[in-house]
Amino acid sequence: YAEHLVATTSGRRPLGIWPTCHAAYSRLVDRKYAVPDPEDDWFHGRVGPDNTPREEAFVAAIERICDKERIDTIFPTSDPWVYVFSKNKKRFEAMGITIPIPDFDVVKRPLDKYDTVQAAIEAGFPHPETHLATDDHAVLRAARSLPAPWVVKLRFTNGGRGMSYVWDADELIDVTRRLREKHGAPIVQEFIPGIEGLSFYTVIDKSGRLISCLTPKNARSQPSRPSHSGRNAFITAPRHPFGDK
Repeated sequence: YAEHLVATTSGRRPLGIWPTCHAAYSRLVDRKYAVPDPEDDWFHGRVGPDNTPREEAFVAAIERICDKERIDTIFPTSDPWVYVFSKNKKRFEAMGITIPIPDFDVVKRPLDKYDTVQAAIEAGFPHPETHLATDDHAVLRAARSLPAPWVVKLRFTNGGRGMSYVWDADELIDVTRRLREKHGAPIVQEFIPGIEGLSFYTVIDKSGRLISCLTPKNARSQPSRPSHSGRNAFITAPRHPFGDK
């Protein structure tokens, strides 16, 4: 239904060659703009209701594009961008621009991996035992509570960046200490064996009513490097037992 489609690019090109933000190069895109990437502050745990200087530069660049191209709808396409737009929704609404994402106080729960687990606890939803690695003592308590291997994750990340599996308690202290210095306190989680990996794609309305819940199943993967496989084919699957829950 779009009469005029504008896409943005950001970040450095891997190896200086491959373009990031591949959708921006689609033949269906009328124009593309490079914008400052706000992701670094989110990735390093600098999260809050107010814009950082980096985020403000990003928002200002988007505002200029919207004004020039007469944009009336924005679809953020990554977690850190959803986060930044969520706390600037009213600013864009004042320009007559719709951004179909929840408000900041709603968005911050599922984008914070530790807070997501707290929400699961409150809702009675199955979850791995999770500890916040605020200091070395908290890490040792986690190591005593959980069998190895321990899963270490950043609270704010995507694509598995910063995640590791650790078998030795001394190494666990070292890994969490280094992450804490750069990204804030990471989490230490229980390792859940098995190969099943599921995502639940839900759509709700403004009143919280569930519109749909889909559980696509990975049909084919293309290994791109030893530690990562790109999923490139999905099929719709019957509702998983956790879907209703």
